Amino acid sequence: MRRTLITLSCVAALLLSAYALHAAKDSQFRHAHGIPSRASVRDIGEVAFTDDIPLSFHLGHGKDLTITASAVTDQEQLSKVPTAFTNGVLQLKLSYTSKSTSGATTESYSERQTLMYPQRGLLALTLAQESSHPIAVLMKPRLIAQ
Repeated sequence: MRRTLITLSCVAALLLSAYALHAAKDSQFRHAHGIPSRASVRDIGEVAFTDDIPLSFHLGHGKDLTITASAVTDQEQLSKVPTAFTNGVLQLKLSYTSKSTSGATTESYSERQTLMYPQRGLLALTLAQESSHPIAVLMKPRLIAQ
């Protein structure tokens, strides 16, 4: 009986320390990518876009995101991007909508964004920052040839 109690105490301590480590890493990740602590996070992984063809993502609970990507080739637009990133810059056009119902109340939210992003690394998009249910979408976008 005593051995079981000691084993259970050790397992509980391990679980607690693992949770604390995960919480610390989560906090560091959110801070590094500018993700608010109250935002839910959806990782949609590597996304292959075809030039100017929209892709839709259902993020759950009435939240939908449509992204259209295109290669930035206009020199005027590229001049606004740091020179280290001018190879493979994408223009992403985002359309986000959410609808949530609580009792008899329905809350609707929509937002549009356009941004330029180099095709390397992780992109963290925080959407609906001003709403009561912000969401961060993580992805690695890339453009494929048609």
